[in-house]
Amino acid sequence: MLSSSEVIRVFEDHGADILASENDLKNKFRNIKGILLDWDGVFNDGLKGDGASNTFSEVDAMGLNLLRFGLWDRLKQMPGAFIISGLYNNSAFQFAQRESFNAVYLDVKDKSKALQHINNTYRIKPSELICIFDDVLDLAMAKDCGLRFLVSRKSNPLFIEYVKSKKWCDYITANSTGANPIREVCEFLLGVVDSYERILDNRISFSATYSSYWNERKNTTAKRFSSKDGLMVETQ
Repeated sequence: MLSSSEVIRVFEDHGADILASENDLKNKFRNIKGILLDWDGVFNDGLKGDGASNTFSEVDAMGLNLLRFGLWDRLKQMPGAFIISGLYNNSAFQFAQRESFNAVYLDVKDKSKALQHINNTYRIKPSELICIFDDVLDLAMAKDCGLRFLVSRKSNPLFIEYVKSKKWCDYITANSTGANPIREVCEFLLGVVDSYERILDNRISFSATYSSYWNERKNTTAKRFSSKDGLMVETQ
C-alpha cells in the first residue's frame, strides 16, 4: 500500500496541482460529512446545443460510490451527496436518483443559496463538504467548502490563477473536463487518507461491511429543488 506522501507524488506525476499540504488534506477530511458537485464541466464536457451530450460516466460513478463508502465507513452513517447546477439538467436528476443522492439543485444561479439550504435542511456545514467544481458560477459555493477541487481546463489559465490567488481550491485536477476528473478526485482522497486498498477490497468481495453500506444507501431517495424568488423550492 502506498503511503500518503507516495500517493501525492503519484498524482503530481500525473499532472495534478496539489495546493494543500498533506496534513491539511487529512485534517480537513476528518471533518467531511458530504460531497457536493457541479454538473456541467464536471460530469461531462459541458457542451450544449443540438446533438450535444449532457450525460455522465460510469467511471466517475464508481469513484463516487467508493468515496461515499469510505466516508460511510468512517462516519458510521451515510454521508450527504448533492449536485448543484445553474441550468435545468434532467440528466443530473436521473443520475442522483440512480445513485441515491440526497438532493439535486437545478436552475440555481446563486449557488451559495443552495449551500445554505443544505446547511439548514441536511445539517451539513459548508466546511464539512467536499466540492468539485470547474467555473465562475461555482465559486460562490466552492470557496466556503471544506475541501475544494477545481477541474482543470487549458482554455482558462487566468481563471485558474485567480482561484489559486484567492486560495479557493486545494487541488487542481490533472484530468480536464470530460475526462473523468471526478474519479481522479475520489481516488486521490481515498489514497491520501490511507484507505483506498481497504475500501477496494471490501467492494470487490462485497463484504458484510460494504453490504451494510449498500443497503443503507438504497434507502436514500433523491429530492429535486429549484430556485424561486431566492428560495429553494422542492419540485416534482
